[in-house]
Amino acid sequence: MLFITIRSAIILVCVLSSHPSTTFGTASDTHTSTTKNDCVVDAHGTTTCQVQGGQPQQRQHRYQYLKYCHDVRSDCEALLRNEFRSKNDDYTAACITNFDVMSKQCAKTCRFCSARDPNPKTIVSHKPVAVDRIFADGAPQILDGATSIDAWLHVRTMEDNMYNIVYSTDDDDDDDDDTTDDQYEDVRIRCQLRHERCTQWAVQGECETNPSYMTTACAPACMSCRNVH
Repeated sequence: MLFITIRSAIILVCVLSSHPSTTFGTASDTHTSTTKNDCVVDAHGTTTCQVQGGQPQQRQHRYQYLKYCHDVRSDCEALLRNEFRSKNDDYTAACITNFDVMSKQCAKTCRFCSARDPNPKTIVSHKPVAVDRIFADGAPQILDGATSIDAWLHVRTMEDNMYNIVYSTDDDDDDDDDTTDDQYEDVRIRCQLRHERCTQWAVQGECETNPSYMTTACAPACMSCRNVH
């Protein structure tokens, strides 16, 4: 048992070291979520999601060009304040509403990524670490204990689902169903992790065990943004 645990830890460090911790669309090559409406990422960067109607749907990651967490522009806060933010919007809403622009120009300011992500060695040690993303507004995720590795891999799955599907409004997908473009229009800003333990609970199976709470209060972790009202 000890040998297996050490071997798994070594493999995780190698995988995470080969993919920068702030890269978009780099969920674990083999990690499969236990939630409904799964989005599974393979080693080639292709995401297969179970969509309504039961038909698998493949999407190529569109944000792999962002290899390191940084802002392309030096005036991101001014851009948000003067061009994208309305009187009733905060920065989070402005970043999400204008995702296809801001993810390319101001990813760090908008918290689509974080330059302070934990070191893989710390994750393997099971010590408490905090992971912050725009879909964890006000509730940075605490990962620790025996499920910290799975929880960290699940953060990658959440990134892929939120950035490539929920937030994106690009029309360059090879989808035959035009209705998918706006299906998250009314919920994408409100779909947030409302508790710091959402990610860890999700990998422990709470999305199925306690769906009434998890699929709304922890919707990004359960891939259930359409349940948010």
